[in-house]
Amino acid sequence: MTTRHTISRADTLYSGSAYYAAASSIPGLPVDVFNWIQFGAIAAASANAIATSQASSGGTNALTINGALASGGVATIPSPRNVVAAWTNTAIATVVGTDYYGQAQSEVSASGTSMTGKKAFKTVTSVTFNAAVTGATVGTGTAIGLPYRVDKGGLVIAKVDNATDAATFVPADTTSPATTSAGDVRGTVAFASAPDGTKVYNAQIIIADRTGGVGKQVGAYGVAPV
Repeated sequence: MTTRHTISRADTLYSGSAYYAAASSIPGLPVDVFNWIQFGAIAAASANAIATSQASSGGTNALTINGALASGGVATIPSPRNVVAAWTNTAIATVVGTDYYGQAQSEVSASGTSMTGKKAFKTVTSVTFNAAVTGATVGTGTAIGLPYRVDKGGLVIAKVDNATDAATFVPADTTSPATTSAGDVRGTVAFASAPDGTKVYNAQIIIADRTGGVGKQVGAYGVAPV
């Protein structure tokens, strides 16, 4: 005789005590034996999707957010990822926006004429420089943000379409409290087969601590961004 026991008809089951209000009002993490993150198709990186070439006199004179991803002065990035920028004249760039879960986040570059950010941004609302620059462009990179904190050794496998991908994984930056020059609080993955808007991306991960750890947040979602 075949029997069946239905545990729940809910769309998703959750377990554990991990909790981060910015991610969900429901405590616990989705019950997923394999922890597959399905990114879907990811748009190609773009050097000026956030701000097209322009000048800034520095200080509080922010660039106009007018790239292809911009609307009403805010650039919204469909798949949260790192920010890249280039400009003339040596300066330090400050990028302000929100992280994967819409929490305020900022990142400061080293002094120079370009930036390849380490943090995954969901939106960018402001880009400023500490000195006058010209020809400044701001866009999206190839480092894709992860929704949970993944520590060293926590990327099990990366897949593009049906093939295994030799992705570059950067573990969560556990600096506490977070700083504007630190890496992403959950970690990022850059696929060797670069996003082009059509290929489908997936990653199997190990969440650092499914219980959530300190305050029920840090182990699963990382320290609070800054």
